[in-house]
Amino acid sequence: MPNLRIDDQAVNVPAGTTVLAVAQSLGIAVPTLCHLPGLSASASCMVCAVRDEGSGRFLPACSTRAEEGMRFDASSEAVRDFRRAALEMLLGEHAGDCEAPCRLACPYGLDAPAVLHALAAGQEASAPCPDDCPAPCEKACRRGRHDEAVAIRDLLALYRQESDQPLRERTVSECRLGRLHEGEMTEFLRLADSAPRAAISRDSAQAQAARCLHCDCRESTACRLRALAREYGADATRRRGPERATVEIVPIGEQYVFEPAKCVRCGICVRLGETRKARYGLTFLKRGYAVRIGPPIGVPFLEALGDLAEEIVAACPTAALAKRG
Repeated sequence: MPNLRIDDQAVNVPAGTTVLAVAQSLGIAVPTLCHLPGLSASASCMVCAVRDEGSGRFLPACSTRAEEGMRFDASSEAVRDFRRAALEMLLGEHAGDCEAPCRLACPYGLDAPAVLHALAAGQEASAPCPDDCPAPCEKACRRGRHDEAVAIRDLLALYRQESDQPLRERTVSECRLGRLHEGEMTEFLRLADSAPRAAISRDSAQAQAARCLHCDCRESTACRLRALAREYGADATRRRGPERATVEIVPIGEQYVFEPAKCVRCGICVRLGETRKARYGLTFLKRGYAVRIGPPIGVPFLEALGDLAEEIVAACPTAALAKRG
């Protein structure tokens, strides 16, 4: 049984134990993104990196096996800097808005998209939008670049007295799409109601709320990449190239959606299908920088997910695979 040290804590572990498992047993926090317990290690994101004090190399904790005499640094500033850089590399290729433009424009910090999505689903929701608000959210609404902005202020005002909605924390340096590229508006319109803007009443609220393009993240409060970026102070713009990936929105049946430009190719969805012995499952398509996740050629996306759809979508760490919501 190898003896090793992590952050100066000595431990004796069974042969073959991963450094990640050893750190967790010692109560040392090591972040993970492409790792999911029960699946084979991918070691693709390097967010779990630790420093081998003998060689000075940074190694993925999820796949590095314990050996006699190893000494690891899992918590120093040098390790945090490496993890931050790894996160920034992923963020630099991640094309999507952590928060919708309308929410960022709101002077009160209201989560307007959450209200709109609830109304579009036939539920009641509210936000304390004051009567005298000049509606900067509607000026920022991307739908207004196509026809007319969603009637956000009137929809929020209609339900204002139902309940109070807690304000969500304003965001810092996170992913922003900025100006849309040619053809991207069509992608956003794919799942939005095509009805024109109309007067707001309780009868029309659901259809009018469904005009929202849903350009906010479908898992903004559960995205693992976003949470780690905040924890490590990663800057989404620092390592971004001159051209971002193009937004593509792929409906998967009536319940799910796939946005390839948000995928970090962690392979969790692929490995889940392999481990659970799915009939088809998802796979890596193409090669090199063009590689992407998808169903095997000739198999519909929903059929490829099969009975594992709910589990695979829930396991995605970046909301590339998500419920339509």
